[in-house]
Amino acid sequence: SMIATFTQSAGCDPTVMVGGNLNNIGGSLRIGHSDLFVAEACEYKNSFLSFTPTIAIILNIDRDHLDFFSDTDDIIASFTKFAYLVPEKDGVVIACLDDANTVKAVKDINRRVITFGLSKEADFYLDNLTNHDGYYSFDIYHKGEFFTHLDMAVPGIHNARNSLSAAAVAWLLGVSPEDFKKGIEEYRGVGRRFEYRGSYNGARIYDDYAHHPSEIEATLKAAADMKPKRTICVFQ
Repeated sequence: SMIATFTQSAGCDPTVMVGGNLNNIGGSLRIGHSDLFVAEACEYKNSFLSFTPTIAIILNIDRDHLDFFSDTDDIIASFTKFAYLVPEKDGVVIACLDDANTVKAVKDINRRVITFGLSKEADFYLDNLTNHDGYYSFDIYHKGEFFTHLDMAVPGIHNARNSLSAAAVAWLLGVSPEDFKKGIEEYRGVGRRFEYRGSYNGARIYDDYAHHPSEIEATLKAAADMKPKRTICVFQ
């Protein structure tokens, strides 16, 4: 959704297919008129192996969909197959260096790999991180060179990390840092992804689709970063 937002605002006119309702495209699907197709893929039942990406992003790999996969190694093997779907000549895999399972999935592939993460060991990393009640500001660097500064409009360190993968896409597509910055700072999230729904007696109400333990952990950390007096989690 971040990539859909900045490519659209930068004039790339993408076709978009994402898994949630994105306000700036009025839903989950947008038909563009360029050769850029931005898609959110899912590993469940190996459905993402039906794609033929030129750029493949792996944000993280966790124990999920165990009604289909046998164990974590089975999931990692599936993501390795996904990484191999990018063309050997000009394909690129963008992988999170902070996630051990992702690193394992792309470790020995003969494809071009660009890494992102919170440490300076990654190709795209952040520095000068500040937290403004859950909303992060930081500088993005590419291999030691300043790329841009971001003031995020969505909370959570996971969104800050996700923006690094989006920066790698912008760099590959030739989108200027200025256009990338404008698009990402306009990004207000997706429906039911820590979506602000209003307040009641002074309490801010957020709706989130998180159901996997790691997703719930990220959501609760984002809430804690906003420094409330207390947090009440109602799990459906």
